[in-house]
Amino acid sequence: MEAEKITPQFQATTGVAPSNAVSQKPSDGHSSGKAAASSTAAGKRFQPDDENVTVDGGDFARLEMDKAKLRKLAKSIRQWDKTLESIQGHLEKMQSIIEGYVKHYPPFPPQSRQQKELIKQFNALWHLVEKLEVPPETEETDQEHDRRQGQPLSHSAVDRLGLAPLPGTIPEGRLNDTLEVVKNAISRVANKRRTLAWKAKGIATAI
Repeated sequence: MEAEKITPQFQATTGVAPSNAVSQKPSDGHSSGKAAASSTAAGKRFQPDDENVTVDGGDFARLEMDKAKLRKLAKSIRQWDKTLESIQGHLEKMQSIIEGYVKHYPPFPPQSRQQKELIKQFNALWHLVEKLEVPPETEETDQEHDRRQGQPLSHSAVDRLGLAPLPGTIPEGRLNDTLEVVKNAISRVANKRRTLAWKAKGIATAI
């Protein structure tokens, strides 16, 4: 019996391929995946998820330089705080000396032994504070201050805090005025120390 001739129309309808057709061996998925990956790798370089991120030796060098600057700044802050701690201690002793004197009743007479001792103790502490410097309360540089004020900027604690020594003869009301100056100075120094502590905490977090 003559085999039925399979036409293209019959193949399209039935899905049966001619017996003499050349079969193509399907490729396995693993091989095709490797080929696709190789093609992709050959045609495109690897990119990080965030294409804006670039890390090279220069970045690390700059990062280490920034950290070195922060460590230097942290050291300066510790030194400033140590100085301010000393100033605050001297000021608190000044306050205690004056308060003990003015609260005494009856008041000590002028030029009394007690008043002379008060002046001696207060001025001794004043000279200790005079030798110390305080950091500026603003970012104004010495040169900017010179141009604005016409005179050099003093870093002396007594100048910055407006603190004067007691005279040999204390006028009436002078001690109360001096006491208010001392209290204000203590408050300013304490605020400055809190600011430095806040900065130090931020630097410690950054490094």
